Amino acid sequence: MVIPFYDSYIYHNNFHYNVNFMFDSDMFSTTFFIESNGLPFDEILAKEVMDHASKYNRPVQKVKSIYYRNRSDFRAFQTYKIISNRAFGKELSIQSPNLENCGSEEFCMESWLEL
Repeated sequence: MVIPFYDSYIYHNNFHYNVNFMFDSDMFSTTFFIESNGLPFDEILAKEVMDHASKYNRPVQKVKSIYYRNRSDFRAFQTYKIISNRAFGKELSIQSPNLENCGSEEFCMESWLEL
């Protein structure tokens, strides 16, 4: 079993109010993922993941989420997300897309190739 970086219980427990997911360390053989995509909280979350993994003596693996090919594709990806995530009565725009974790153009193959 793998624990993703941005959509894990560690992320939700640390960055959302009134959320407290639990982890049963004996139930699964688990690997924790860590990413670095230029989001302001990447380092904070990475530290929490590392602390949690060492607490349960579980391995950590660096990974990269890739949603588009080049950094120049970011605006097109953001526009697609705005269109596909629109809700009735909710104003979304490129300037204020209100898309969680969509604040970096580093989720691309181009960024991964530079590692």
